[in-house]
Amino acid sequence: HIQASATIKEMDLDIIHAHSEFGIGIFARAISKNQKIPLIMTYHTTYEDYTHYVNLLGLRSIDVLSKKVVASISRLYSKGSELIVTPSEKTKLMLLGYKIKKRIDVIPTGLDLERFKVLDEAANQALKDKWGVGELPLFVYIGRLAKEKSIDVVIDGFKALLDSGTKAQLLIV
Repeated sequence: HIQASATIKEMDLDIIHAHSEFGIGIFARAISKNQKIPLIMTYHTTYEDYTHYVNLLGLRSIDVLSKKVVASISRLYSKGSELIVTPSEKTKLMLLGYKIKKRIDVIPTGLDLERFKVLDEAANQALKDKWGVGELPLFVYIGRLAKEKSIDVVIDGFKALLDSGTKAQLLIV
């Protein structure tokens, strides 16, 4: 850290932008404070969505306590920041609910949609054949299979769609 701190000082930075509250984010806050460089923090993760991992017994008291801890840590980590960037309005509202007093701007995580405009019909058909996808309407879920991703909502919704008589397929990637 001493060598990295010296290198950062030599760089004569105007601003530091941290993308993590932990690890390198702690280092960024220390450098910001010690070298008097403004800090911007991007808050990517709604940690309260992950508290079930520490509440193995599913106790309401542990759930409430763990969410309070997340709010406290989020307030603590935001104190040294000039600005907090969030990827969504939902995350911004969550941080405001934590009573964070810093300026919070929403900058959505962008996708280059141009990459998806070119269709390779042969490649598409090969994928459909590989996964047994027919001509029925296809719903696709792409994401991690974890509780906080709420894939049960997707599955329950798809079941309701099928129960209504609609013919469709669901592909989980």
